[in-house]
Amino acid sequence: MEVTPFVAIIAAAGIGVTLVVLLIRGSFQLGRLSHKVDNLDDKVDSLAEAVNELRREVQQSNRTLAALANHRHDVDGNTVFNVPQP
Repeated sequence: MEVTPFVAIIAAAGIGVTLVVLLIRGSFQLGRLSHKVDNLDDKVDSLAEAVNELRREVQQSNRTLAALANHRHDVDGNTVFNVPQP
């Protein structure tokens, strides 16, 4: 079976169109993936900030508990708290 030039041109054009469509689709998918990664990066940053805030709150609570545990009373009966410095 002989391939005529017309059939070869049509086949080449079909392959070319297919490749262009695949490149466009790949670009679109890459853009979507990049957007998802950016959103995840923002969420990770938010979580890191929340963890740091929670860590500061825990440290403050620990200092408060240490002050309560290490209190004393002066000669007038007043409570004196020894607050540890950070």
